[in-house]
Amino acid sequence: PKSLDGFSQESGRAGRDGHISESMIYYSFKDAQKLRSMIYKSSDERGRSNANTENTKRSLDHLSKCIHFCDNEVDCRRKLLLNYFGEDFDTSLCQGTCDNCRSGNHYIEEDVTEDALKIINFMQGVQDNLTLNKLTQIFTGSKAKDVAKYSGYGSTLSTHKKNIERLLQLMIMEDVLEQRPVETAAGFSADYVYIGVQAAHLNAIDLFTHKPKKLVMNVKSDHGKPKDSG
Repeated sequence: PKSLDGFSQESGRAGRDGHISESMIYYSFKDAQKLRSMIYKSSDERGRSNANTENTKRSLDHLSKCIHFCDNEVDCRRKLLLNYFGEDFDTSLCQGTCDNCRSGNHYIEEDVTEDALKIINFMQGVQDNLTLNKLTQIFTGSKAKDVAKYSGYGSTLSTHKKNIERLLQLMIMEDVLEQRPVETAAGFSADYVYIGVQAAHLNAIDLFTHKPKKLVMNVKSDHGKPKDSG
């Protein structure tokens, strides 16, 4: 679905007969970015106008909320969905009927701001066009020949390499990085990653909170339970 409104409409059909039903989203970040590219392409075809710009922003915002919903492996699905529609929900009533409440996994918040800034600095200095897959290879220390010249950059990040792809995806969702489709010399379209509009604001002092803007990511607790906060 391109929005949580669409997901709610689709998933709700299974329960109209009053029987127990199950709703499942087949999600991949790559497919979500294809939908984002389709929105941009449709916008370009309609031409420039204030109405078109607002419609594009609205469509991208709806898609972004849907991506966050799919990517969230912590919070109760019913609470997330009902909060989107302005309703509150007691998560104890879920009773393990959603995947997140059923999983039993425990997560902690990891401050990944410094890692994000290192990636931004890397992007500012690189001359090549790089895809999300290439960036993931670079920062996970891949030995692939086409990223060999970037060897060593992966060791500069403090987060575990299994979280690198999620960090890059988070940066794209938060507009710290941006994916744009670019036509190659061979006539094909490739999604390259560039520095996003929010990169300049990362770690800058927020005028309202007077605190630096941080980028945080939920990661599984090493011990399967929340760490003692002290």
